[in-house]
Amino acid sequence: MLKPRVLVATSNPGKLRDFAAAAEVHGITIAAVPNFSSLLQVVEDGATFEANARKKAEAYSLAAPRELVLADDSGLEVDALGGAPGVHSARYADEKLHLVDRNADGANNARLLRELKDVPVEKRGPRWKHGRYIPWRGRRNHVGRASRRRWLWVRSAVLSSEYREDLCGTNWG
Repeated sequence: MLKPRVLVATSNPGKLRDFAAAAEVHGITIAAVPNFSSLLQVVEDGATFEANARKKAEAYSLAAPRELVLADDSGLEVDALGGAPGVHSARYADEKLHLVDRNADGANNARLLRELKDVPVEKRGPRWKHGRYIPWRGRRNHVGRASRRRWLWVRSAVLSSEYREDLCGTNWG
């Protein structure tokens, strides 16, 4: 019997690895959306992580008909910064930097630390937030129009964070 498969809308090998490890215990295979890097990039202009994940899921699932496609969006929110960087986490230092530099994290971290330098640690309130969507497999009805999408799986989560003086990790946003 074939294991169920979920395609992930990402070109980030770390994200694929993390999803694969989590899915393996449930007997699910994870793979990237075929030719993901050649697909038009979805503009993440939603007001929430959930909105961006849904927009990406809808768009990228069209590239893989009859497959389950997972899309997500996530980032850091800091109470002391009014919820920033939020949905702008990947492009916090510069709106276009993340498009040319896959390692924009250093610049994003530097801006975040600059903005928090005068805020006491106990007043910062950082948290990691994400939204994930898997649309039901897109099918065409008898007149050739796309059927209404139904969501197979929707997930939002907030993970509390703590502030660290030393930088660690390589992927935020």
